[in-house]
Amino acid sequence: MKRFLTVVLVVGLAVGFMGCGKKADETKPIEDVKAEAQKMEAGELEDMVACYKDALTAKETDLKDIQAKIKDVPPTEALGDKAKALKDDLAASQKSVKALAERMDIYKAELAKKTAEAAKDAKK
Repeated sequence: MKRFLTVVLVVGLAVGFMGCGKKADETKPIEDVKAEAQKMEAGELEDMVACYKDALTAKETDLKDIQAKIKDVPPTEALGDKAKALKDDLAASQKSVKALAERMDIYKAELAKKTAEAAKDAKK
């Protein structure tokens, strides 16, 4: 288990360092994300979508790990502090995934819009 966690951590750090120049920010206000996306070029939008996909993949891995830990909690401790802490972690991770996905969808929509505009301009 320790070896698996070490591998996940190393891979996560490697992806983080070579990944996107900008960071996937789940706390950035939606209006700011929309304004930023409108100012970006298609290539920048693609980079942001990739960055958010990487962040979502990492969060989904965290979710699976937490769910596995919850399953390992014995029934006698299901109402205990450890189980409660794990359930709180799960809820926080789910909230984070939702926030990241919402922001990624904004970048994807803007990318689709710019791609359609470019295709329309190319036909002229």
